[in-house]
Amino acid sequence: MNTQAHRLDALEKRLHNFEGRCSALASQNAVLSNQNRRLKMPGVLALVLIAAVVLVGAAAPKPKTIEAEKFVVIDADGEKRAELGMFRPDADGAPVPKLRLYDDKGNARAGMGLADDGAWYVGVGSEAEDAQAWLEIQHDGSAYLALSDQGGKVRASLGVSDGDGFVGLLDKDEKPSVWMATAEDGPSLAFFNAVGVVRAAIALAEDEPYMSAYDENQEAGIMVGVFEGKPSLLLFDENERRRAFLTVSDDGSGLALYDENEEEHLSLVAKEDKSGFGLWDKNGKARAGLFLREDDSPLLMLYDENQDVVWQAPPPDDAPEEPETGEE
Repeated sequence: MNTQAHRLDALEKRLHNFEGRCSALASQNAVLSNQNRRLKMPGVLALVLIAAVVLVGAAAPKPKTIEAEKFVVIDADGEKRAELGMFRPDADGAPVPKLRLYDDKGNARAGMGLADDGAWYVGVGSEAEDAQAWLEIQHDGSAYLALSDQGGKVRASLGVSDGDGFVGLLDKDEKPSVWMATAEDGPSLAFFNAVGVVRAAIALAEDEPYMSAYDENQEAGIMVGVFEGKPSLLLFDENERRRAFLTVSDDGSGLALYDENEEEHLSLVAKEDKSGFGLWDKNGKARAGLFLREDDSPLLMLYDENQDVVWQAPPPDDAPEEPETGEE
């Protein structure tokens, strides 16, 4: 029984680790949202202007160095179409290099550059100058690709951080709706409600699959999966404590019910050679058992606090039996 309890504790830790990973990945949405505010005028067509700058000195027979705080490219009508220079991200920020491209209406449509935190980015935007797609690489090597709607809200993101990859879909309020991620112990897929709480998830941990569903507080729930090669179902209460466990193994099936302290109180086991029903006290000691033996004969037994038999029917004619736990 203790061995099975340890196995169930390990299973619950996997579940909690998965929930924590979902929460951590969902919080990345806030980072992407801030990036969207900051990158309102970025651009993926930056190489076009870089080529144009290079051509300034291409006609000269010898290489020359041109130094300036800003380069501006205008069209035939004198309208600014591109600029390369040092720009301040805000009134108090230090200048950072950026390249911007403009359409014929003067709207910044694409750009690239360095952010004030050292991240490098490329992005494109709409005529309203809302960044709608951008790629950012952080100084620690993390990379993110985000897509926003016409209102500038992040609605989809893809990234790699700390060696793990993720893909996220967000609602109109930039809260996560669907999140798929990879991790060292396996991939996972999570579904969120309108307030950003995980309500359902699918995961593969140590090559074993699990499906989970939770209440609105992400506490009480149900988990269905394969545990050590056995299909199993677990029920948790509002305090995230295990209250029921159903499993099927090669030689039979078992059901266990637990109290609020996760102590087993009732077990039901069905096997080819013997089936049984057991009752357990708060100390985890078997106190009563009803069996149907291999020869189809019934056996009822009562135990004291030391699990010694105090009564049984029919009267004993062989060694006493002890109820089996429902944790197969």
